[in-house]
Amino acid sequence: MSGTYDLRRFFDATEFSDEFWVSSPLHFVPHLQGRHIDVLRTRYIHIVLGEGKAESIAESWALANALGNRGIPNRLDSWGPEWHHDWITWRKMLPQILGEWTKK
Repeated sequence: MSGTYDLRRFFDATEFSDEFWVSSPLHFVPHLQGRHIDVLRTRYIHIVLGEGKAESIAESWALANALGNRGIPNRLDSWGPEWHHDWITWRKMLPQILGEWTKK
């Protein structure tokens, strides 16, 4: 629920360590190999977010595309611009998403 997937925006730097790159999902996912990618291909990732303050739907779409390009099943679910990166949003999202998952 909500997230940042390109961590470079938090740093005033142009060079990063290996530890950084494996912590930034948009940079890590395209290079996954072996058992890690095999296991993720058997999972489903549901990316849920709002488009209000402090949200970047472009970053979420980039993650969804990176996952899809690697054969990892996923879905992006935007709640729209009135939902901000905030506890109010997450408190509303979690019960609804869990309810959808348990109906199946």
